[in-house]
Amino acid sequence: MRAVIGQPESTYARSLLTQGNGSAPSESERTVTLLTAAECRDKAEQKIVEAMNAADPRQHHELEATAKAWLELADNIEQAEALEARAKGK
Repeated sequence: MRAVIGQPESTYARSLLTQGNGSAPSESERTVTLLTAAECRDKAEQKIVEAMNAADPRQHHELEATAKAWLELADNIEQAEALEARAKGK
């Protein structure tokens, strides 16, 4: 799902900046790509694996917290999608 900056976007979006000539992208070149719940769960899984391999306990804790945040984000996206589907169905 893609949207151009200036159009409505989800709070669960990340910006992907297109850089044609290596300079900072102009406002019209910026796009927003919405993450799916599955992509968030994949990110969480990556962080869990990184945490399992972390030698430093502080890094392990930070990676676990990051994984939990990705899982919470996935849940929020699923809830938002369910609400949207329900609203369209009415």
